[in-house]
Amino acid sequence: MDRLVITYVAPSMAKDLHFSLTDLGMIFGVLGVSWGTFSFFAGGILSDKVGKKKIIVPATLIFSVLSWVTGAVSCFAQLLVVRGIMGAAEGSYLAPATATLSELAGDKRRGWIVGLHQSAYPLWGGLFAAIYVRQVVTTLDWRWVFYLTLIPGLVLAVVHWRFIKEPPSVVQRSQVPHSEKLSWTEPFRNRNIVLTTIIMLLFMAWTNVFIAFGTIYLTQARQLTLGLAVTIVSAWGIGAFLGMPVLSAISDRVGRRPTLVIGCLGAGVFTILYATAGGTSASITVLYIFMLFAGFFGQGIYPLFSAIIPSESVDVKIVATAISIPTALGEIFGGFAPAIAGLVAQHLGLVVVFIGAGTALVVASGLACGVMETLKLKGKVGVGQ
Repeated sequence: MDRLVITYVAPSMAKDLHFSLTDLGMIFGVLGVSWGTFSFFAGGILSDKVGKKKIIVPATLIFSVLSWVTGAVSCFAQLLVVRGIMGAAEGSYLAPATATLSELAGDKRRGWIVGLHQSAYPLWGGLFAAIYVRQVVTTLDWRWVFYLTLIPGLVLAVVHWRFIKEPPSVVQRSQVPHSEKLSWTEPFRNRNIVLTTIIMLLFMAWTNVFIAFGTIYLTQARQLTLGLAVTIVSAWGIGAFLGMPVLSAISDRVGRRPTLVIGCLGAGVFTILYATAGGTSASITVLYIFMLFAGFFGQGIYPLFSAIIPSESVDVKIVATAISIPTALGEIFGGFAPAIAGLVAQHLGLVVVFIGAGTALVVASGLACGVMETLKLKGKVGVGQ
């Protein structure tokens, strides 16, 4: 929510602070780059060395305070610095938080727990954030959107400090200081980490096309009103919220690899159907259904290749590092996708861009066939094994 509320207040912020489209693009971009960089170095390597809670608590406090500070900025340079540091804190939080959940959940419900955790992103960042911003802006102004986020942030920081416990692997390592240590480079030699990282890059290309051009595609290529376009785009977020826990839980039963393969393929197919259905005359219902299923399958398999499979593919001592690699590279390089897609759209049209995005996930489905099944790996990850 802290990350995405700025999307909804961008028009008001740009008007008050005289930002250009280029300025806004840099503000969004710097958060993604800092998020990805610190996800690897602080959230991954450092948390595996010093402990997960020691990163989670200060990171939560810092990004909450920086969200508040966002409302007080008065110029482009200030906002660029604030959002850059905020992205560093948020990126530092994600990998150790997911690694902690992954270890404590155990084999039988790891997919369900991690999927439920990550489904909060589309729920709060997509649905609730939009409602929250609309209510605050109509009664106060855009700056209060950021000021008020400090309250739940401080509460969460205190709750994390008071109640979160280090996972067993960290406790064991502190009790046995001379236990075997693994190099942070180990995950880079793991087949699953390499494949899930490539899948993440293809996924980021796909998802950034929806984020950047979803509404524009419907209003220009489909000639729909803005109200109808927003309604259809909302189906993507609803599908994501439902898909993450459902598909992750299914993977607890049938395996990670088949769920990943089918999810990538389903998202790719429904994206292509969405782009080509009936020309500009396709019904609103059809477009809504295609968008819903694209979000369900595409975002639904995100926890698998971003967290669950990486966490189960390496020794428990370096789980956070393994989780951080796909996320870091996806965040850093995924930002180039909208620029490339925009160039393609100018020459070939937005329909081609969405067909290309769908094709990217079809290719990801093929790569997923090469992923080693991690649900059958015993004795490496999770207190339940």
